[in-house]
Amino acid sequence: MTPAQRRDKQVVKDSFTTAYEAAANELHSIEREKERNAHAKGFRPIVIWPDPVLSRVAEPIPPNLIEELNSSNWSQFRDLLNAMAFTMVSLNANGLAAPQIGVSLQIIALRFKKSGSEEFETIHVINPKITELNDAKQTTVEKCLSLPGIEVEKTRAAFARIEGIGSDGARIEVAGEGLIAVAIQHEMDHLNGITIADGCTSLKRSRLRSKLKKKKEAGLRYRLVEPDAQNAEVSK
Repeated sequence: MTPAQRRDKQVVKDSFTTAYEAAANELHSIEREKERNAHAKGFRPIVIWPDPVLSRVAEPIPPNLIEELNSSNWSQFRDLLNAMAFTMVSLNANGLAAPQIGVSLQIIALRFKKSGSEEFETIHVINPKITELNDAKQTTVEKCLSLPGIEVEKTRAAFARIEGIGSDGARIEVAGEGLIAVAIQHEMDHLNGITIADGCTSLKRSRLRSKLKKKKEAGLRYRLVEPDAQNAEVSK
């Protein structure tokens, strides 16, 4: 290769690198703007394992306070419920537990497709209790917002039912099989201080810590989606 050819090759390489960096910077700028907008609307940062709040049993909300759920004095609590829904939908997740946004209270949010529809509905359950787990089992590969990029094979009951208090202060029951059952049990684990990492060997947990530490040091970022009003604000 002649000196002129090497020079031309380097010019092409430099041009490509410049274009790539410009595109990457533009993409990062768009993502940062989406993050700023999301935070303004109620998005809460996800707590990353092994943060201590994820290994703590969440506190139940006292019955006398639940009775005041519809009171105007509960605007701050309403903000928390909406923040959970907005964060969950923004991250395109099927469930979220309050400890995952740093709030050690017994609240979960679930998001499923409505029966016979492509539309999603978001449900809050306060002080949820498991009332039924059938004997049939299913094994799936689970992910968790608090362990980004991590997949763990878990065996759980194929059907689950929980009862608790809904966002309107009334009793609510949520039940389902398949992925709904998985989501219910996964979020209930969070309220009991359990994550998908707890079923792993000590060696694998050590590797997970190292992997997540590197991700955080590299500036861990979630890719956000734009929630629609119906899914992002379920508590009026």
